[in-house]
Amino acid sequence: LLFRLVGGLVYTQRLKRLDIFPVSESLQVRFDTLCEQMAVGKATLLFESARARVPMAVSYFKPVVLLPLGAVTHLPCDQLEAVLRHELAHIKRADCLVNLFQTLMETLFFYHPAVWWLSNRIREEREHCCDDMALHHHTQPITLARALTNLQEVTMNPNNLAMAATGRKGGLSARIHRLVANPRLKPSILEFTLVFAVVILMSSTVLTRAAAPQ
Repeated sequence: LLFRLVGGLVYTQRLKRLDIFPVSESLQVRFDTLCEQMAVGKATLLFESARARVPMAVSYFKPVVLLPLGAVTHLPCDQLEAVLRHELAHIKRADCLVNLFQTLMETLFFYHPAVWWLSNRIREEREHCCDDMALHHHTQPITLARALTNLQEVTMNPNNLAMAATGRKGGLSARIHRLVANPRLKPSILEFTLVFAVVILMSSTVLTRAAAPQ
Protein backbone atom coordinates (compact mmCIF):
# COMPACT_ATOMS: atom_id res chain seq x y z
CA LEU A 1 0.00 0.00 0.00
CA LEU A 2 2.88 2.35 0.68
CA PHE A 3 4.29 1.59 -2.77
CA ARG A 4 0.83 2.32 -4.20
CA LEU A 5 0.78 5.71 -2.44
CA VAL A 6 4.25 6.70 -3.64
CA GLY A 7 3.59 5.37 -7.14
CA GLY A 8 0.35 7.35 -7.31
CA LEU A 9 2.15 10.55 -6.34
CA VAL A 10 4.85 10.01 -8.97
CA TYR A 11 2.31 9.16 -11.64
CA THR A 12 0.24 12.24 -10.80
CA GLN A 13 3.26 14.51 -11.21
CA ARG A 14 4.06 12.87 -14.55
CA LEU A 15 0.51 13.53 -15.73
CA LYS A 16 1.06 17.25 -15.14
CA ARG A 17 4.27 17.42 -17.18
CA LEU A 18 4.25 14.82 -19.95
CA ASP A 19 2.27 14.81 -23.21
CA ILE A 20 0.15 17.85 -22.41
CA PHE A 21 -1.06 20.39 -24.97
CA PRO A 22 -2.64 23.84 -24.63
CA VAL A 23 -6.35 24.16 -25.39
CA SER A 24 -7.83 26.59 -27.89
CA GLU A 25 -8.01 30.26 -26.94
CA SER A 26 -11.81 30.26 -26.89
CA LEU A 27 -11.94 27.27 -24.52
CA GLN A 28 -9.28 28.86 -22.30
CA VAL A 29 -11.33 32.06 -22.05
CA ARG A 30 -14.45 30.06 -21.17
CA PHE A 31 -12.51 28.07 -18.58
CA ASP A 32 -11.24 31.26 -16.94
CA THR A 33 -14.81 32.52 -16.81
CA LEU A 34 -15.93 29.31 -15.10
CA CYS A 35 -13.14 29.72 -12.54
CA GLU A 36 -14.40 33.21 -11.73
CA GLN A 37 -18.01 32.07 -11.52
CA MET A 38 -17.16 29.28 -9.09
CA ALA A 39 -14.77 31.51 -7.10
CA VAL A 40 -11.86 29.10 -7.38
CA GLY A 41 -9.16 30.83 -5.36
CA LYS A 42 -6.18 29.09 -6.94
CA ALA A 43 -4.73 29.80 -10.38
CA THR A 44 -5.80 26.72 -12.33
CA LEU A 45 -4.41 25.58 -15.67
CA LEU A 46 -6.25 23.67 -18.38
CA PHE A 47 -4.55 21.27 -20.80
CA GLU A 48 -5.35 18.42 -23.12
CA SER A 49 -3.45 15.27 -22.22
CA ALA A 50 -2.48 12.23 -24.21
CA ARG A 51 -2.12 10.24 -20.98
CA ALA A 52 -5.36 11.15 -19.20
CA ARG A 53 -8.19 8.86 -20.21
CA VAL A 54 -10.95 10.88 -18.53
CA PRO A 55 -11.16 14.54 -17.42
CA MET A 56 -9.47 14.97 -14.06
CA ALA A 57 -8.18 17.51 -11.56
CA VAL A 58 -4.58 16.99 -10.50
CA SER A 59 -2.58 18.46 -7.61
CA TYR A 60 -3.52 20.88 -4.83
CA PHE A 61 -0.82 23.56 -4.67
CA LYS A 62 -0.64 24.07 -8.46
CA PRO A 63 -3.91 22.59 -9.69
CA VAL A 64 -4.31 21.45 -13.27
CA VAL A 65 -7.39 20.21 -15.08
CA LEU A 66 -6.58 17.64 -17.77
CA LEU A 67 -8.86 16.75 -20.66
CA PRO A 68 -8.19 13.61 -22.69
CA LEU A 69 -7.42 14.17 -26.35
CA GLY A 70 -10.66 14.24 -28.29
CA ALA A 71 -12.92 15.18 -25.38
CA VAL A 72 -13.24 18.76 -26.63
CA THR A 73 -14.50 17.62 -30.02
CA HIS A 74 -16.61 14.67 -28.86
CA LEU A 75 -18.51 16.43 -26.06
CA PRO A 76 -21.04 19.19 -26.81
CA CYS A 77 -20.23 22.59 -25.30
CA ASP A 78 -22.80 22.35 -22.50
CA GLN A 79 -21.61 18.88 -21.48
CA LEU A 80 -17.96 19.96 -21.58
CA GLU A 81 -18.74 22.93 -19.34
CA ALA A 82 -20.59 20.63 -16.92
CA VAL A 83 -17.51 18.41 -16.68
CA LEU A 84 -15.23 21.41 -16.16
CA ARG A 85 -17.49 22.71 -13.38
CA HIS A 86 -17.30 19.32 -11.70
CA GLU A 87 -13.49 19.33 -11.83
CA LEU A 88 -13.31 22.92 -10.58
CA ALA A 89 -15.51 21.86 -7.67
CA HIS A 90 -12.86 19.28 -6.74
CA ILE A 91 -10.22 22.02 -6.77
CA LYS A 92 -12.30 24.46 -4.76
CA ARG A 93 -12.98 21.79 -2.12
CA ALA A 94 -9.26 20.83 -1.98
CA ASP A 95 -10.27 17.23 -2.67
CA CYS A 96 -6.82 16.28 -3.99
CA LEU A 97 -5.27 17.13 -0.61
CA VAL A 98 -8.05 15.42 1.32
CA ASN A 99 -7.77 12.34 -0.89
CA LEU A 100 -4.03 12.17 -0.24
CA PHE A 101 -4.67 12.20 3.52
CA GLN A 102 -7.40 9.61 3.04
CA THR A 103 -5.06 7.31 1.12
CA LEU A 104 -2.48 7.71 3.89
CA MET A 105 -5.08 6.60 6.46
CA GLU A 106 -5.85 3.55 4.31
CA THR A 107 -2.15 2.73 4.31
CA LEU A 108 -1.77 3.08 8.09
CA PHE A 109 -5.01 1.29 9.03
CA PHE A 110 -5.05 -1.25 6.19
CA TYR A 111 -6.15 -4.00 8.58
CA HIS A 112 -9.40 -2.31 9.66
CA PRO A 113 -12.44 -3.08 7.44
CA ALA A 114 -14.36 -0.09 8.82
CA VAL A 115 -11.67 2.24 7.47
CA TRP A 116 -12.10 0.83 3.95
CA TRP A 117 -15.89 1.03 4.18
CA LEU A 118 -15.80 4.63 5.40
CA SER A 119 -13.19 5.56 2.79
CA ASN A 120 -15.37 4.21 -0.03
CA ARG A 121 -18.34 6.15 1.30
CA ILE A 122 -16.27 9.34 1.46
CA ARG A 123 -15.23 8.94 -2.18
CA GLU A 124 -18.84 8.39 -3.25
CA GLU A 125 -20.12 11.42 -1.35
CA ARG A 126 -17.22 13.52 -2.65
CA GLU A 127 -18.44 12.96 -6.20
CA HIS A 128 -22.00 13.76 -5.14
CA CYS A 129 -20.84 17.02 -3.58
CA CYS A 130 -19.04 18.07 -6.75
CA ASP A 131 -22.06 17.13 -8.84
CA ASP A 132 -24.22 19.32 -6.61
CA MET A 133 -21.78 22.22 -6.89
CA ALA A 134 -21.86 21.92 -10.67
CA LEU A 135 -25.67 21.93 -10.60
CA HIS A 136 -25.64 24.97 -8.32
CA HIS A 137 -23.65 26.89 -10.95
CA HIS A 138 -26.22 26.72 -13.75
CA THR A 139 -25.65 23.14 -14.92
CA GLN A 140 -28.71 21.10 -15.83
CA PRO A 141 -28.87 17.63 -14.20
CA ILE A 142 -29.63 15.91 -17.50
CA THR A 143 -26.64 17.65 -19.13
CA LEU A 144 -24.22 16.37 -16.50
CA ALA A 145 -25.79 12.90 -16.61
CA ARG A 146 -25.33 12.75 -20.38
CA ALA A 147 -21.73 13.94 -20.05
CA LEU A 148 -21.00 11.16 -17.54
CA THR A 149 -22.65 8.63 -19.82
CA ASN A 150 -20.49 9.72 -22.75
CA LEU A 151 -17.36 9.61 -20.60
CA GLN A 152 -18.21 6.07 -19.50
CA GLU A 153 -17.26 4.90 -22.97
CA VAL A 154 -13.65 5.79 -22.17
CA THR A 155 -11.60 3.38 -20.06
CA MET A 156 -11.15 4.88 -16.62
CA ASN A 157 -7.71 5.91 -15.41
CA PRO A 158 -6.44 3.62 -12.60
CA ASN A 159 -4.68 6.44 -10.76
CA ASN A 160 -6.25 6.73 -7.30
CA LEU A 161 -4.87 10.18 -6.41
CA ALA A 162 -6.36 12.18 -9.29
CA MET A 163 -9.94 13.45 -9.19
CA ALA A 164 -11.51 11.88 -12.29
CA ALA A 165 -14.81 13.27 -13.55
CA THR A 166 -16.41 9.84 -13.70
CA GLY A 167 -15.37 8.96 -10.15
CA ARG A 168 -15.15 5.32 -9.15
CA LYS A 169 -16.34 2.77 -11.66
CA GLY A 170 -18.98 1.13 -9.48
CA GLY A 171 -20.69 4.37 -8.47
CA LEU A 172 -21.19 5.93 -11.89
CA SER A 173 -24.64 4.44 -12.52
CA ALA A 174 -25.77 5.52 -9.05
CA ARG A 175 -24.55 9.07 -9.73
CA ILE A 176 -26.45 9.22 -13.03
CA HIS A 177 -29.62 7.93 -11.34
CA ARG A 178 -29.18 10.50 -8.57
CA LEU A 179 -28.84 13.34 -11.09
CA VAL A 180 -31.88 12.29 -13.08
CA ALA A 181 -33.93 11.87 -9.88
CA ASN A 182 -33.51 15.58 -9.03
CA PRO A 183 -31.23 15.40 -5.96
CA ARG A 184 -31.50 17.81 -3.05
CA LEU A 185 -28.56 20.19 -2.99
CA LYS A 186 -28.55 20.31 0.81
CA PRO A 187 -28.52 17.36 3.24
CA SER A 188 -31.43 16.79 5.58
CA ILE A 189 -31.06 17.07 9.35
CA LEU A 190 -31.19 13.28 9.64
CA GLU A 191 -28.37 12.84 7.12
CA PHE A 192 -26.23 15.47 8.81
CA THR A 193 -26.78 13.87 12.24
CA LEU A 194 -25.95 10.40 10.90
CA VAL A 195 -22.71 11.56 9.24
CA PHE A 196 -21.67 13.49 12.35
CA ALA A 197 -22.32 10.44 14.56
CA VAL A 198 -20.31 8.14 12.26
CA VAL A 199 -17.34 10.53 12.18
CA ILE A 200 -17.33 10.88 15.99
CA LEU A 201 -17.59 7.10 16.43
CA MET A 202 -14.75 6.37 14.00
CA SER A 203 -12.53 9.07 15.51
CA SER A 204 -13.13 7.76 19.02
CA THR A 205 -12.33 4.20 17.94
CA VAL A 206 -9.06 5.18 16.27
CA LEU A 207 -7.95 7.38 19.17
CA THR A 208 -8.85 4.68 21.74
CA ARG A 209 -6.79 2.06 19.90
CA ALA A 210 -3.90 4.46 19.52
CA ALA A 211 -3.89 5.29 23.24
CA ALA A 212 -4.27 1.69 24.41
CA PRO A 213 -1.15 0.09 25.94
CA GLN A 214 0.69 -2.44 23.81
